[in-house]
Amino acid sequence: MKRNERSPAVIHFLLRRRQAIFFAAGLVASQSLASIALAQQPTTVQLPTFRFFSVSTTVSVPDRGSTYLGGIGSSGSRSTSRGIGPLANRAGTHDTGASGMSVSATIHDFEAMDKALLAEASLHRAPWREGVDIAAEMRSIEARRAATSEALPGSVASIKAEKAAEEAEKTAELRELLTKAQAYENQGKPAVAKAFYQMVARRGSGELARFAAERLQALQTTR
Repeated sequence: MKRNERSPAVIHFLLRRRQAIFFAAGLVASQSLASIALAQQPTTVQLPTFRFFSVSTTVSVPDRGSTYLGGIGSSGSRSTSRGIGPLANRAGTHDTGASGMSVSATIHDFEAMDKALLAEASLHRAPWREGVDIAAEMRSIEARRAATSEALPGSVASIKAEKAAEEAEKTAELRELLTKAQAYENQGKPAVAKAFYQMVARRGSGELARFAAERLQALQTTR
């Protein structure tokens, strides 16, 4: 046998040894890649995002109405890659958003509201007027009460006269309220006008009440 020739057993041993070396080297490389991948685990930090925008314009908004001024839209996408080689991990996201701005207006006419409330209260108060002698008014009221009490219980004429006077006074008050309601409606103050129309519709009857109800319905429709 020549000196440089090797037996089959020796060759088989050397091949097995090389395979073992390659396997160990591959295992070390895999462990190194795994260590690198573990060291690059993602860390998520959430930060607040602020977006500001403004609209500079002039618009006309009706009472109790609203108008759209404008808005913006946004869209964005991003991707993230982590890792090396076959262990790489890629992720992607897509975000969309929209913002808008509108304006609404409600007019409060406090002066007109005060007038309506005072008119409502005046109907429940005694009709004292400036420059009137209160004592004389009281004596006149007492005299009328005495005359009424002295009338015959069965006097149909006196009862009719009293009822007619009450109805006339009530009708005059309702007509005055309707006049105020129409005046406020013509001035572009529907809220105050509705308050007066409601008083007429609630207390009146016949044509006055029907007219007040129709105007209330019209104001509700055009609101």
